[in-house]
Amino acid sequence: MLELNKQYNFKIKDVGMNFEGIAKSDDGLTVFVPGTLKDEQVTAKIIKLNKNYALGDLKEIKEASKRRAKPVCEYYSRCGGCEAMHTDYKNTLEIKKEKVINNIKKQGLDETLVKDIYGMDKPYYYRNKVQYPMINRNGRNYVGMYEKGSHDLVNNKECYIQDETTHKVARRLFELLDKEKFVGYNEKTLTGDIRNIMVRRGIHTDEVMCVLVVTDRCFAKDSRMDKVVKEITKEYPNIKSFVLNINAKNTNVILSDENVCIFGDEYITDKIGNYTFKITADSFFQVNTLQAEVLYNLLKTEMELEKDKTVLELYSGVGSIGIYLSDAVKDIYAVEIVESAVEAAKENARINNVTNVIHVLGDATKETLKLKDEGKFFDYIVVDPPRKGLDEQGIELILELAPTKIGYVSCNSATLARDLKLLSTRYDIKEIKMVDMFPWTSHIECVCVLELKK
Repeated sequence: MLELNKQYNFKIKDVGMNFEGIAKSDDGLTVFVPGTLKDEQVTAKIIKLNKNYALGDLKEIKEASKRRAKPVCEYYSRCGGCEAMHTDYKNTLEIKKEKVINNIKKQGLDETLVKDIYGMDKPYYYRNKVQYPMINRNGRNYVGMYEKGSHDLVNNKECYIQDETTHKVARRLFELLDKEKFVGYNEKTLTGDIRNIMVRRGIHTDEVMCVLVVTDRCFAKDSRMDKVVKEITKEYPNIKSFVLNINAKNTNVILSDENVCIFGDEYITDKIGNYTFKITADSFFQVNTLQAEVLYNLLKTEMELEKDKTVLELYSGVGSIGIYLSDAVKDIYAVEIVESAVEAAKENARINNVTNVIHVLGDATKETLKLKDEGKFFDYIVVDPPRKGLDEQGIELILELAPTKIGYVSCNSATLARDLKLLSTRYDIKEIKMVDMFPWTSHIECVCVLELKK
């Protein structure tokens, strides 16, 4: 029997969904040991123990895997930003693919449907948006990434997954704010001036946006803030926007819906393929611009779209997928429930001279039924749902509409597999391909096309 706070030797049998090693104790209990790889012999201290599983803290690697690698980042063992830097990049792709295959097999589907995985040639510095909390402890300000499993900060002076410019601007902003005696946020006392520093960059345009999440609107007219803005924009002339987001609520949600632009425009721009997109402080935009283009190209190619066909896009967000597909089809009806996203989608269509996307605000199921009642027919349906996947109504709706093809983009292969099982009653699953949007993390994006059975 395992005991809390005691050390044990384990043979790692597998790797879990968050790149943690999985072992079995002598009495058959599953033990998770983060930072370990399959076939390694390790010593770990039990730091959590219940009747279903135990959590071990790695103390020693007695026999290392051939796939083990030295993390390039000195903060990796503490920082919660990555989970997979203790192995080589090729192995991370193999593990992610295996995770997708396992989820497909659990649903009784054919594992050979899982095909290629598209990684990055240079899997570093890919995130076009950085969000660092700024906190105050015992009268001192700190900034950085959260430590794994805690709300303590790692003072990461480097980051290998953030775009280098966004990271440098964020760090410099912290220095200027600290110099001007702004106070970081204290979650316990709910006091402070600055909660978060966010920086976004257009990878293809080099335009930079700075967003400070502050606790009071008065900072928009604070002379100290004026000094910060003047200094940072002098040092980085490509800063085209500086926004204060006002969030005084006791919440874990980073951004509120109140923004005050105090320098430049309220947005920056970037491109995916030949299309330009406006990016505001709170708008969604794929954080890996280069891989977003790979993802959208893959969807476009796999669907084999025809010019005289009509598409229904559900969960359309700010319209990037619909706009990207628009030149290959007759019309696209894009349904989205978030009003600000719909407004952004309309603006993105306008600046790209895309006139064949019809934007619909509302619940996906309700609005689609309205369109159906109006006599609209859809040859294709494209879905990019949240992590929870499609709900029961959504599945029933798609089966009722019976489009000839479905394009399914998923950020969660478990719910994708569940939904594919339900859709497979009327559809043939063509194949599943994957795009590594987030190197060195456990996340993987899937693209699957289904065709109506003859």
